[in-house]
Amino acid sequence: MKVDPKGLELLAKTAVSDISFFLRTSHLEKLASILDDPEATDNDRFVAYVMLRNTVISAKEDLPWCQDTGTAIVIGKKVKTYGTGVNDAEYLFKRHIRNV
Repeated sequence: MKVDPKGLELLAKTAVSDISFFLRTSHLEKLASILDDPEATDNDRFVAYVMLRNTVISAKEDLPWCQDTGTAIVIGKKVKTYGTGVNDAEYLFKRHIRNV
């Protein structure tokens, strides 16, 4: 089966955007629960609050969630029965996100 290489570009763009700007709902729920946890320290609540605030900022896709501590990495596995007929790296490693 031959895959349109633009599909790789779209896949990479979506994956990097999701990793850079959004957190899983389950993770956000855990952070929010810290704010109401009677056993949480003031520091626990402060860190949870700042993380939730950063989530709101990053959800606008102007600044990535983790602005100072890391780079989003997306890993994919190619199955031999599928191909694009081009150099996949050209489509996977284009710079897709502004401000990153």
